[in-house]
Amino acid sequence: FPGVVVLGLGMAITVAPLTTSVMNSAGKDRAGIASGVNNAISRIAGLVAIAVFGLLMAQVFDQGLNQKLPGSKLDRSKLAAAASSGPEGRAVKESFVDGFRAVMLLSAGLSVVGGLCAAGLVGRRPSSK
Repeated sequence: FPGVVVLGLGMAITVAPLTTSVMNSAGKDRAGIASGVNNAISRIAGLVAIAVFGLLMAQVFDQGLNQKLPGSKLDRSKLAAAASSGPEGRAVKESFVDGFRAVMLLSAGLSVVGGLCAAGLVGRRPSSK
């Protein structure tokens, strides 16, 4: 839960100012183009992020499940039913948490990299004296 809250707050803090910056930098004669490019890049980034995070989640989940239940004949198509009882249920739940943790750590790392890029690339305005 804390990871999702931080992710949501980060999105709320960054998306609106980013869109405002893009729109203000383009000028009125190119506002439509800027809006279209901004929306397209946003959608593409979302799709790529979901794909990458989904792959990471699936890999970590499978590895965790294989470690916690070595040699198990657990039917992977019925994981929801298995998660409700016994040691298999505990293994499924713990593997899910492991995968979610990996996704949140990758998100945090990418946020730090993005912040460092912004700090290095965004120019400072000279003070008016």
